[in-house]
Amino acid sequence: MFLLLILLQAAAIITAPAPGDAVTGSVNITGTATHPQLTRYEVAFAYDPNPTDTWFELQPPSTNSVTDGVLEDPRRCDFDASSLIGTVTACGELTADDARVIQMIWGGLRGSDGSFLWYGLAQGAPLNALAGPSPFIIGLNHLRFWVKRDPAFDWKTLDYESLEATFHESHELFNDVIGTDDPDLSDFRKAGGKAIVWHGWNDQLIFPEGTIDYYDRVIREFHDTRQVQKFARLFMAPGVEHCGGGVGPNVFDAFGALVRWVERRDAPDRIVASRIEGGNVVRTRPLCPYPSAARYDGKGDPNSADSFVCGPNLGAVPKKP
Repeated sequence: MFLLLILLQAAAIITAPAPGDAVTGSVNITGTATHPQLTRYEVAFAYDPNPTDTWFELQPPSTNSVTDGVLEDPRRCDFDASSLIGTVTACGELTADDARVIQMIWGGLRGSDGSFLWYGLAQGAPLNALAGPSPFIIGLNHLRFWVKRDPAFDWKTLDYESLEATFHESHELFNDVIGTDDPDLSDFRKAGGKAIVWHGWNDQLIFPEGTIDYYDRVIREFHDTRQVQKFARLFMAPGVEHCGGGVGPNVFDAFGALVRWVERRDAPDRIVASRIEGGNVVRTRPLCPYPSAARYDGKGDPNSADSFVCGPNLGAVPKKP
């Protein structure tokens, strides 16, 4: 059974079904609309009794795109590293084993039976920080000093089964102590708190899909994206690396947006980010409150934030654990 929520981007009158109607099977949607591009209309649906704002298209969406070397949402990218086999790089020719390792890094940590444990790096993020010739020192020291409590522990002795066991051991030992993933923000909301969370899609140290995972759980806790966005908003920054830098527009004032939200009750519907080269702004792009994403209007200057709107992230296919 589905609970239909009619959410349209332009002036429209839907005569059937009515908002909130529970329907099953194929559904005919009737009504009138003033927008000439019918592919821009979407309908939200949710499984009863816990609605979420999940989108699907009535028709394939328009494909206005910008080629700028930045992935708006890497989850929409189905690139396979095996297509690069034979490519000559500064480190030598890329082999089938290299491609397999890259795919595994993108796919995230898996159990010995292939089950999902946690997310990996997003496509587009640099691989050498976590997956270079030497392990990331914070992860290595956590393993040695916290989990194994053995400064001489050799990480190279791990196989897939022992890695999985170590993952669960770490969670069991420390999640109650240093875990910060409780989705129940009721007290924060009741106190009048406001939160802006942002994460760069090209973060090479902390997996961005982990942040999305947490925010999605907050939404499930409150049963409604709109209710959560009244006090907490997540902004994903395409092409931005850990705490800044990267190929995307990476200069923006999230703190200023938070101050305006708190002091003026001006909730941020977009935060404009800039890319600066040689002291000059060469590109601006809006960062949009999740789950929306920046969509090019197909006609304006692709280097200007004014040519983009924040709308449903059509075509996004989140990785399924």
